[in-house]
Amino acid sequence: MIFISGWAGFKTLYPVLSKKYTYLTPFLLEDNLQQIEQELISSKAKILIGWSTGAHIILKNLENIKDNFEKIYLIAPFLYFLADKKLKVLEIMIEAFKKDPTKVIKNFLNKACVKTIEIKNYNEDSLLKGLDFLKNSKINSFNPDILDDKVIIIYGEKDKIVKIDDIFKKSKNYIELKNHGHYIPEEILGEIIYETSDKKIL
Repeated sequence: MIFISGWAGFKTLYPVLSKKYTYLTPFLLEDNLQQIEQELISSKAKILIGWSTGAHIILKNLENIKDNFEKIYLIAPFLYFLADKKLKVLEIMIEAFKKDPTKVIKNFLNKACVKTIEIKNYNEDSLLKGLDFLKNSKINSFNPDILDDKVIIIYGEKDKIVKIDDIFKKSKNYIELKNHGHYIPEEILGEIIYETSDKKIL
């Protein structure tokens, strides 16, 4: 299995999954976007999971990599991060990050509904590049037919970070979790994956 995490997606957010499987963290320690995309192309894993920014990266490459996996799970995916937000909000976050990155990361994870927050081992410049990526990365043409039985969309009803696009709500496999926010705990993911693929990942 491959798990592509979100912005500031520390391994401590998914402690079991990050130890057992390939766990990729976009922009956390380095600008590793090309490495992640190459991993998707060459991987022999059966299950692919992407959370937030990770889900966006998968969507950008979905047409080319979909046949490589048996199941693909997209948690809080988006075509454009700023689709329902004002650019000014992200720009304020970027400026605040330059002054106090740890505070911004903590606020972000709090808003994402992460209960236990442990912030360590990150590269400020790389995470700034990640925010710039969120500012500029946009999937302009997307064919909803690609969201077939192989692709499962997972969204927390109380998500304050990403507002789910209608295109995902109309997909064949859309799962909305009540009482959950942007972050979905690994125990819940384990249950969903077992129910939809018969594979135990935990």
